[in-house]
Amino acid sequence: ALGAASCFVGYRFFRFYIALIGAGLGALLGNQLGGDNATLTLIFSIGLAIALGLVAYFVYKAGVALLGFLMGFLVGSAVCLLCALPYLTWLPLVSGLVLAVVACFLNRSFIVVGTAFSGAAQLCQAVYACTMLGTLHTIPDAQRALQAGGGNAIVSVATLVLAIAGMIFQFRHLPKRR
Repeated sequence: ALGAASCFVGYRFFRFYIALIGAGLGALLGNQLGGDNATLTLIFSIGLAIALGLVAYFVYKAGVALLGFLMGFLVGSAVCLLCALPYLTWLPLVSGLVLAVVACFLNRSFIVVGTAFSGAAQLCQAVYACTMLGTLHTIPDAQRALQAGGGNAIVSVATLVLAIAGMIFQFRHLPKRR
């Protein structure tokens, strides 16, 4: 259901999504800062999750830039893996910064394209997993099936078609600029 909502009306729910992303990043950062002390880790995680979630929600451009950076960093990391480059070279950082700037300038288009593709991917992977349920017997079987689904040509084509349909729907129903 969340995949379909993201694919077709992701722009309208973006502030909510960006707050969740900010909160998740805050929790991850808090987990890293807490070290071995469980109480300190919990305090940092909760505090930073709330703080970054609120910043991402209320400082909209910062949230969009944050999302752009994350997407660019992931793309740069994937390129490093595919080309057998050392992980954490300059490429993920540069691609993250470039996409953060692009996201700020092409705000609405970036959000529509990003939510349409992410929602389509979630929805297609969920449908693929459900079709595999009858043939799966254990949790590891299910995990392997989902990992294999990303490389499945039918799932990839369905994701692309659904993402394009989601983009068309969202662009047609965007609220007018103020």
